[in-house]
Amino acid sequence: MESYRLLAAMYGISRNDCQESIDRLVELLGLRDFIHQPVRSLSLGQKMRSELASAFLHNPDIVILDEPTLGLDMMAKERIWTFLKNCDKTILMTSHDISDIEEVCARVVVLNNGKILFDGCRETLAAKLGTPGRAVFEFGNENIVFDATQFDANDIRLLSAEPHNAEFALRNSRMLPSLINHLTADNHIIDIQVFENDLKQLVKRLYDSA
Repeated sequence: MESYRLLAAMYGISRNDCQESIDRLVELLGLRDFIHQPVRSLSLGQKMRSELASAFLHNPDIVILDEPTLGLDMMAKERIWTFLKNCDKTILMTSHDISDIEEVCARVVVLNNGKILFDGCRETLAAKLGTPGRAVFEFGNENIVFDATQFDANDIRLLSAEPHNAEFALRNSRMLPSLINHLTADNHIIDIQVFENDLKQLVKRLYDSA
């Protein structure tokens, strides 16, 4: 707690604003059980959450994080991911853990030996590599009715059709409602399975093609 007050003084934060910020971060990051413990007695996950609180204490507009979940277990990672997704700040994060990027970031920049291989969203990367998401439908009717002329082939494309089953390529998951609405007009849908693009595999393919 004294460390936060020292940081607040360095940033010129008033005592009242400091306490308000600490109370908010303690609640959001789950620090209450160890907020008064010496740093040397904290676990790695507790230290990481405490350091995040330090970074957000002065309410910055931009936060730069380097491997914020390194060495943490899944429960600790999810707590940090939830906080970062809901903090309403611009976050620049570097990480070798693809799950950090998938969970938190809307924009991905892939570097290789100082060169930018890609800069954009996951859907754009999937489109660039020719690996869109997929949706597999099971129907009650044997012959599937689908009018491909109703869709841009870059958004929705029929990959295969068999009795009672069909598989479609989707540019992103936002295309799914339109496809469902179209198919329900003349078909009886029993089940749908959606397969999102795996960012880890997309990045691997990008490095392989570099």
